[in-house]
Amino acid sequence: KPHPDMILKLAEKLGCKTSEIVYVGDSGYDVEAGRAAGTLTILIPSEWLEYDKSRENFYHNLKSLKELEQLFP
Repeated sequence: KPHPDMILKLAEKLGCKTSEIVYVGDSGYDVEAGRAAGTLTILIPSEWLEYDKSRENFYHNLKSLKELEQLFP
């Protein structure tokens, strides 16, 4: 990471577009990889990893996986 290669390979394997993938990560590197691949990117920041707020470039910034359930009922 932040190279999107693994996400691009997953999309190819699944036979879908990266824009159809919801990519959830806990760090700035995850956000960069997801955005570079063209996914809908969601950040759930980890308690132990620092994230540079100046690089905020994600669709949703959630506090927990519980909030993810509310986005996709």
